[in-house]
Amino acid sequence: MQLLDLGMTPTLIRETARYRGGESSQLELKKLIRTLETIFYGITLSAVFLSYLFSDSVAINWLKVEHLPLDIVGTSIQLTAIAVVLRWVSSLYRGIVTGFEEIVWLSTYNIFIALSRFIFVIPIILWVDNGPVSFFGYQLLISLTEVLLLRLKAYSLYASKVGKKSNISFFHWESLKGVLRFSGTIAFTASTWAIVTQADKLILSKILTLTDYAYFTLAIMASSGIAVLGNTSGIALMPRFSKLSAENKNNEILLLYRTSTKFIGAVTIPASLALAFFAQPILFIWTGDNEIASKTAKVLSLYSIGNCFLVFNAFPYYLQYAYGNLRLHLIGSILFVLFFLPTLIYYSGQYGAVGASWSWMLANFICFIFWVAFLHKQLSPGLHLKWLFNDVGFSLICCLPFAIALNYFISWPFHRLQAFFVLLIVCVVLILSTLVPTLLTQHFIKIADLVRIYEKYTTR
Repeated sequence: MQLLDLGMTPTLIRETARYRGGESSQLELKKLIRTLETIFYGITLSAVFLSYLFSDSVAINWLKVEHLPLDIVGTSIQLTAIAVVLRWVSSLYRGIVTGFEEIVWLSTYNIFIALSRFIFVIPIILWVDNGPVSFFGYQLLISLTEVLLLRLKAYSLYASKVGKKSNISFFHWESLKGVLRFSGTIAFTASTWAIVTQADKLILSKILTLTDYAYFTLAIMASSGIAVLGNTSGIALMPRFSKLSAENKNNEILLLYRTSTKFIGAVTIPASLALAFFAQPILFIWTGDNEIASKTAKVLSLYSIGNCFLVFNAFPYYLQYAYGNLRLHLIGSILFVLFFLPTLIYYSGQYGAVGASWSWMLANFICFIFWVAFLHKQLSPGLHLKWLFNDVGFSLICCLPFAIALNYFISWPFHRLQAFFVLLIVCVVLILSTLVPTLLTQHFIKIADLVRIYEKYTTR
């Protein structure tokens, strides 16, 4: 489904932001939205039909099923596929809401959906049915609710800000043609990125038994919190960057770019170090199973570090997205795939999940060291060293000594609840070690700016 997005959702976010910046009309935006709706719903129907046809083949020929009946596995795959398709459709409406910068509403809504998907399901598992069909059926219901609520919100933004005066047909080629070059570049890079992010799961689903694959998936889920922090910030930043670009405010773009790096780093780096240094106790607290924790800890550590690099690797993309030129992003995606996929295939075959983890971490580290530096040189000469040491490195220097010291001195309790409270203290210490210096630094910068403005005014 990520491959089938065709770059339409990021394009819609940018076009909505451009409309708000005065670069496109109300009617053009509404035609584009209606055209994309037609494409998305057409693909949705096709995907649902194909999932119905091939679910049994996946259960029998691909997955290494050990204990579950094959009919239950086939039905679970069908329910999962439909839920995923509906979540994919919701990304269209989420793009509209994001483009209008309704960030507070969207954040509240995301919290509600996340609670519904991951917390409210627990009573069903405990007291109704803990089988996979019931679980995935519930997820399908939540995905349907997600689409309907986002659609209603997006349509309310149309009515209040785009207008209802014109009758719009279902498809407008001219509207699509105007953004085809930009969306085509995003489509290709999104496709390569989908391959990159899903290749490890695809390969290991064939190599590992479902039990071992479950351990791997558990580590991926825990480490994905790092990527979620970065993605959420990116969703908020991209429309703002696009609007500033439409208004030719390049200095404001660079200021926002560096400030957002500092604050995202102040949250992301402590979370990454906590997962990297204390993976085994975190997994034990989460699952209550020492065997799972010991088998999964190394995978969680490596993926957490890799995802931390990934968050910062995405920042140059925000600049390219705002300027509407993704040529370098396209080249970078191709280079990443050419390095990552052969490495992943080789090390996964040799070392299983741990080999895949090393491949992910190494690829993102190399990208961070070399490619990000090259992009900054092309986009804004003189930016990279300031960004690397003052914005990213500042949080790392503040947090890393605390993480090393805590890892050396802490003796983790064997009782799960006691370990949880120790982990809570560790997380608070690591967050404060970066957040407090970052806030103080920004405060002093503002004071210095005010002093300079005052001196300039008095001199005149």
